[in-house]
Amino acid sequence: MILNDSEIVAQIGKGLLPSGFNPPTNWYAKDSPVQPASLDLSVGLVFTPCTEDQNKQIVLSREELKMPDNFLAIGFPPSKVSVQGILMTNPGQVDPGYEGQLRFTVINMGSQDFVLREGDVIVSLILMELKKSAQSGWLTRHSGQKGGPITWENLNRVSSDFVNVEDRARKVAKEAVAQADVKIKNLQIWVPAGAAILTLVASILVSWLQGTWKDSLQKVQQDIAVLQSEKNVDQLSKQVQELQAQIKTLQQKPPSNPPPSKQ
Repeated sequence: MILNDSEIVAQIGKGLLPSGFNPPTNWYAKDSPVQPASLDLSVGLVFTPCTEDQNKQIVLSREELKMPDNFLAIGFPPSKVSVQGILMTNPGQVDPGYEGQLRFTVINMGSQDFVLREGDVIVSLILMELKKSAQSGWLTRHSGQKGGPITWENLNRVSSDFVNVEDRARKVAKEAVAQADVKIKNLQIWVPAGAAILTLVASILVSWLQGTWKDSLQKVQQDIAVLQSEKNVDQLSKQVQELQAQIKTLQQKPPSNPPPSKQ
């Protein structure tokens, strides 16, 4: 179950934030560290890693947490911070039973400077209640040693881990742009070539179709003329045959009234 503002205030009253926290005059005001369903933590100490890049800093929260064994928290940068191009290695999950300050690395990926001032909001926590308490909480697993202190090992590790982030990002971006440029160039070459080929094929096809159509039309016209001539010949032949039959009939039939003989 995620805690709402009144439940968060109740947990603070029970010792959720034992030190480094200044209670507001109005718990439910706009600028209160207790929001409708989250708790804001602020900048405490700021450490510079062992690197020349000043855009990376390690931040230790001003507030100290004392998580009950049946509570879990998830941390993330608030929007008013991330919108300025600030990348944070999130504190992530805060285990049940955790005690101590939160630490995280802040990287400025924006084009403008971002000032880390003590007391400014830097991380928001969503608190959740578990159905049952953890069998063994964080503090028990760490032999009662609180979390949060920054060591030289932390600073050196950030230096080796993050020193090449920008270079890697530039390399990846450069490769992506180069690949996109090659694709665009290929497209610029093949599109006109393809269009020319299609135009040529279309021209040949149209010419072929036009020639075939003309040839077919001429052939049909010739066939019609032949049929018409054959029809005329047949009619004439039939008429001739009829005339010949009539002549033959007349030649064979004697006259009915012979002419009178001369005396």
